[in-house]
Amino acid sequence: MMPEATIGKLRVWGFLEGASLLVLILVCMPLKYVWGIPEGVAYVGLAHGAFFIFYSIWLLITYLELKWPLKTAISAWVAAFVPGGTFWADKNIFQKYLDT
Repeated sequence: MMPEATIGKLRVWGFLEGASLLVLILVCMPLKYVWGIPEGVAYVGLAHGAFFIFYSIWLLITYLELKWPLKTAISAWVAAFVPGGTFWADKNIFQKYLDT
């Protein structure tokens, strides 16, 4: 597989993971704890969990295929735990490997 395709798929999973985390925190959590509507947390939380798993798996695939330094892969994975972190990883890590 071409590096652009591998990175491209990782970027998609990163976007979905990051966006779902922000929706979960900024929309669903207030709906649950302020207005007593818990359904959003259940559905978006499930989707976010799946996106996180797919992001992690695809990050491992990318790490192995493109022979990234371990520090780079760990940084990209840790970024998934921070709201907006996968967007940071996209700009500061993934773009760098696209441009080379």
